[in-house]
Amino acid sequence: MTRPADRALQTLLAATGMDAARGAVDGAEAAVSSEVAEAIAVLVSQVADAAVFRDELVAALVETQNQLLSVYAIAQIQTASMTPAEVESRLLEVVADLTKADAVALVTPAVTRTHGSDADARWLEGQVTGHLDAPGIAPAQVEEGDRTALIWPLPSDDGVTAALALLRRGPTDTGLRKLMSFLVEIVASIRTRAFLQEEQIRRAGIAREHEAASRLAQAALPSRPPFLPGCEIAESTRPARSAGGDFYTHVVVDENLLFAVGDVAGKGLPAALVMTKVIAACMSAFASHRPDQIGDVAAQLCDELYPYLSDVGLFVTVLLGGYVPGTGTLFLFNAGHSPTLIVTAEGTTTVKSVMPPLGVLPTPSGKSVEIRLRHGDLLVVGSDGLTEQEDHAGRLFGYDRFTSMLGPLHGRKASDVSDHLLRLVDEHGRDVPASDDQTLFVLRHGDGAEASPPGDSSRVPVLSTTTLDATHLAVRALGPWLADLCGHLGTADVLLPQLGLALHEVCVNVVDHGYGGTPGTITVSGRVDGPTVHLEVRDRGREFDEASVVRPTPGVPQIRGYGLMLVEQLVDSVDYLRDGDENVWRLTTRWDRP
Repeated sequence: MTRPADRALQTLLAATGMDAARGAVDGAEAAVSSEVAEAIAVLVSQVADAAVFRDELVAALVETQNQLLSVYAIAQIQTASMTPAEVESRLLEVVADLTKADAVALVTPAVTRTHGSDADARWLEGQVTGHLDAPGIAPAQVEEGDRTALIWPLPSDDGVTAALALLRRGPTDTGLRKLMSFLVEIVASIRTRAFLQEEQIRRAGIAREHEAASRLAQAALPSRPPFLPGCEIAESTRPARSAGGDFYTHVVVDENLLFAVGDVAGKGLPAALVMTKVIAACMSAFASHRPDQIGDVAAQLCDELYPYLSDVGLFVTVLLGGYVPGTGTLFLFNAGHSPTLIVTAEGTTTVKSVMPPLGVLPTPSGKSVEIRLRHGDLLVVGSDGLTEQEDHAGRLFGYDRFTSMLGPLHGRKASDVSDHLLRLVDEHGRDVPASDDQTLFVLRHGDGAEASPPGDSSRVPVLSTTTLDATHLAVRALGPWLADLCGHLGTADVLLPQLGLALHEVCVNVVDHGYGGTPGTITVSGRVDGPTVHLEVRDRGREFDEASVVRPTPGVPQIRGYGLMLVEQLVDSVDYLRDGDENVWRLTTRWDRP
């Protein structure tokens, strides 16, 4: 029987390659003492243990490297290019790989996401839900058979309860629990970053919608002063934000002028949207009244606008005017608007208000006033954004100062008066942003108009088609095209702002939503049939889903839906159809619409 010492010696000799010594094993048996053989046996055992330790060390290093790679994978999750749901799913994959878990779950009050087999995921979800329902949320370990769940609440600033959990078969150790504590902090941080980025994208989308609506609202303002022999007119508006509630509008009928200058209470997009409604109502009322019937215009505006303004909780200050250049006669109806001033050679007087702003009373009170202008006399109408402009010390420009500046300007051109007043306001408020919209309308009686007369309308075609690129810049070119189409109509000044605004809104929606920023074209066709104007807009963008458009509710703010509402108010009829792969919008209106 071979002794252990003999076997150890043979093993040692074989390991060292000493083949020649094998023949001497039997002879050396007597020479080698029992103590030496035992020592050799211990040495061989230690060598074997070292080999096992080496293998375990290599395995541990590999596992550590894998964990470092998983941590690196978490850090590399690109939240900017992923939705929060995609971020959460990717996090679960990395956590499962890092912890060698059989299943991982992320449970929130809104949604549950899991990674792993269905059976394991359902069991883990049940454990987490039960834990979250219990009072006093804290890290927990749940064991059932060979399954162990580690449940860790996620840190939250808003008090929303959520948890990250994993399932492993077999025992867990302190190292895994420490790793879990570390992971929940990372997961919570990355989820927060993903949701903040999504919120930024959402707000950017809202800002884009507001910008488009603001452009639409500002497009309702006349692009140039009216041409009217016997007077000069200068007008301008400067919104405090991208859009404002200040406005002016006018129409020339039979060489007489009807106009309105006003201010919708409030600022920004809500005021601008109300402004477009008021402008449309003014243009409609002007079409059926003479300058000396400006009080009747006020009555019609009250009837039409009071229910709407009452619902949205806003009011509108406005000066309504009718002007006869041949006689210099002004008919004015002031509904709470200031400053409104008449400048003559004798001095400056205020046109007093005869009723509260529109939207305050259901019926008008007061009567219009008649004023006879002489050569060089001025009507100056501003908005309170001018008189309330502050300087760096918080001092207002002031109504009295504004009024006192006008006397020396009597007889000067309307454009010179406007430029001078605006420059004074700007110098006063140097480096101080305007807190309110600033609008100025100046009418000078006498001589000829500063504006060039419109072109010969007898040549205007009644049929016209244009194709443009689906860009905001190209859409702006539709104004001259539409003016050319409708210029021969007797009251085109009434029709064009409303029809142009409606067409602009339809085309902007095609650019933003139909094509969504991708290249494309829009074809616009127009036909004038007697007093009726027909417009057709065609594009090959995404199909319009009318059912998805939520109609605005008065007094309830919302992001979308105002565009279609405005178009419907501005024209007589709006129709949409899908013709093959094309969207087709058809707008119809009469130039003499009431």
